[in-house]
Amino acid sequence: MAGSTSESHGSSHAAALLALCFIVACPGLVTARQSAAESVTPAIEACSHPPKALIVLRHACKATRCEASLLNDVGEQQARDLALDLADQGVDAIFVTTSERTQQTAAVLASEIGQSVDCRIADASRRCLDDSPAGIDGLLEEVCSGRYADQVVLHIGHFHTLPALFRKLGLRDPRSYLSAKPWKISFDGEEGPTYHELPLEYTTPLGSNDCGTTACGASSGDG
Repeated sequence: MAGSTSESHGSSHAAALLALCFIVACPGLVTARQSAAESVTPAIEACSHPPKALIVLRHACKATRCEASLLNDVGEQQARDLALDLADQGVDAIFVTTSERTQQTAAVLASEIGQSVDCRIADASRRCLDDSPAGIDGLLEEVCSGRYADQVVLHIGHFHTLPALFRKLGLRDPRSYLSAKPWKISFDGEEGPTYHELPLEYTTPLGSNDCGTTACGASSGDG
């Protein structure tokens, strides 16, 4: 019986010590969790003054895997058909990158809505972005400034830049960026932006892997 009482006292002391440790350590744990939560910018704050909608896609099919490759015949057809596919979306502004293939992809639609997407010309509109993930910061800074509040914005980027766009908006990215396949991001939800794939009608093989892109060399990039 004495041994049992001793064991009971020992368990009580251990439980009290454990409780004390928890009380001492817990505030630090809570603080750490709060800091981690505060370090993540909520998606709704990442674009505090969003456009009406943001349509994004990777450029059309390119000729080779060379870093500065232009579009091939398939890509040029995609660009023409893309203008038809997006005709009823009411695109007001187009953002491209310094890679000429994004400008080629946008050219037909841009001409139809009276805009220039030639990055060789001084870009006072700030619609010509760096073709790196850093360019996404410039895109969001501009389109979320409130200047496009009632407008539908189109951005044509690259497979290595678009994931950053979805991530910064707090969205799970599509993971597959087939050439000229568009997604529409909406900002009218109470819990932040959402997106869906836009239906395609005119282009074949828009949104497929049948680009006919040829190799460039082991040291070249593929964007």
